[in-house]
Amino acid sequence: KGDENFLQTVVHGFISETEKLLDSLEAALSDGKYSAFKELAHILKGSSGNIGAKGLHQISREMMQLDPTEFQDSAGELLSKAQGNFKSTKLKLVQYMGDSERVSI
Repeated sequence: KGDENFLQTVVHGFISETEKLLDSLEAALSDGKYSAFKELAHILKGSSGNIGAKGLHQISREMMQLDPTEFQDSAGELLSKAQGNFKSTKLKLVQYMGDSERVSI
């Protein structure tokens, strides 16, 4: 029971924090805040790597590696990819937990 509660807490925390990170990344992009965008991408890379979300981890890595010119040209596309990948990752995590009541979407 303890392990199940721990896993539930980790998954719920990842989902909640990733939703906030993606919103913050979108705001940083809209405001043209390159440094903030890269810092947020770094946080997302770490958390997605920790939970095993390989696709989101890779996209976050790509976002971190953008130079200022690439930021203008490619950040929006990468952020859209991250948002889409997160939706599928979230669904898979909820399915893995086996009970969508315990991990709110």
